[in-house]
Amino acid sequence: MHHPMNKKHVGGKFEDFLAEEGTLRKSSAIAAKRAKAWRLKGKEPALKKSKSVWDALGGSREEAANMKVRAELMISLQERVKRQAGSQAEKAGKLGLSQPRLNDLLRGRINKFSLDALVNIASRAGLRVNLHVRKAA
Repeated sequence: MHHPMNKKHVGGKFEDFLAEEGTLRKSSAIAAKRAKAWRLKGKEPALKKSKSVWDALGGSREEAANMKVRAELMISLQERVKRQAGSQAEKAGKLGLSQPRLNDLLRGRINKFSLDALVNIASRAGLRVNLHVRKAA
């Protein structure tokens, strides 16, 4: 999903950007799945007051930032793959993935994908990934 430079997002909240793009609900669902998995494994993060669901789920600011970017990439890939014609096996082949690996992507298993892997898959899917870096608030 290509997003032309829009100055209203510079310095804004990531959640506001996701809401405007219509992906906040899906992104939050992925984050909630991660929290549920942590609870089931007995690794639930300590509860603390957080500015966002992302900050609460990440073990650190760095992990939360990484998860935000991975979630956005994963959602864009899910939307792209779902719009493509063909069987899941054909779609997996076009992306250079096994069918089980594509299934992990489509089911939102974010912890199974590194940022590098998602960028590579996005490139093979015909998506261009842009990174905008700004000073943290």
